[in-house]
Amino acid sequence: MQTTTQTKYINSLQEHQPSLPCSDSLYDLRSEIGIWREGHTSWLREGEWRFAPIYRRTGGIKLLTAYQTRFHLHVTVIERALSNHNGYHRQVFIRNDATREQEIKVVLHQKPFLDRKDPAMSFYAPLSKALIHYDGVRYTTTFAKGSEATTAECAVGELEKVWQEKKGQLTVQPLSARVNESTITTAITLRANEETSVDQWVHVSQSMAESESFLAQFHKKD
Repeated sequence: MQTTTQTKYINSLQEHQPSLPCSDSLYDLRSEIGIWREGHTSWLREGEWRFAPIYRRTGGIKLLTAYQTRFHLHVTVIERALSNHNGYHRQVFIRNDATREQEIKVVLHQKPFLDRKDPAMSFYAPLSKALIHYDGVRYTTTFAKGSEATTAECAVGELEKVWQEKKGQLTVQPLSARVNESTITTAITLRANEETSVDQWVHVSQSMAESESFLAQFHKKD
């Protein structure tokens, strides 16, 4: 049997770890994952997914595996708490279990933290290729990367206004002075039994300076 990258991760993370109910969501920072194909977005909270139990480890590591019965896609999500920062690094592994090539998009939706009426703002920072949200209390910074063969698009604003689900396209919008919400999409072509991954980082801070410092450290390491 072929050993995939995600299988190696699962084996190392699950060893001696207790399982938790699937209702114990990974989305602590209100960031959702969806898979789009042929005019339909399937979110990882919907009934057409078959879930394995969530695993947690000390050090803030969480793992979720799920199978999309309609798309024949196997998705593994691994989240690790950032060291010395408030936030996490998420890896989304996608494997095509279908017998034919599939063109999909990974949709990362950053939802508002609070149902606030205070002023909010979101914008795209082109130099760091990151989305920054301010909700009147904190700054949330998020960005994503796929393989060299993938392309990503970003937009700020309410999901229903920027995400054209039928076409699988974002209405590119770099600034919103009303909401702290955004969407990132990554286009992927997967051959039969092929696997790839998308990485996402989410960082929460009390100031713009902290957000800029985090981004500078990341790109310095990169």
